[in-house]
Amino acid sequence: MTVGKKAVPKELLNSLLADYRKLEDLIGENGRLKQLTKLLVDKALEAEMADHLGHGMNARLRYVTLNCKQPLLAVPNCKAG
Repeated sequence: MTVGKKAVPKELLNSLLADYRKLEDLIGENGRLKQLTKLLVDKALEAEMADHLGHGMNARLRYVTLNCKQPLLAVPNCKAG
């Protein structure tokens, strides 16, 4: 499924960059880009699973660490409960 390109609202950008002081705030280890990437990947995975399964994803999430100090993304746990 192809989705058309949507413009990012300026209000959203202003909100995301409100605390921006230096480049590290944006692309550093705990920068906004890393936070946004994780949130976007989580949301995309959730949408893909919901589409694949035909319903919302209510499973517990566990984190996968791919040779990193911090989790990169959340994936559904195989064991519900």
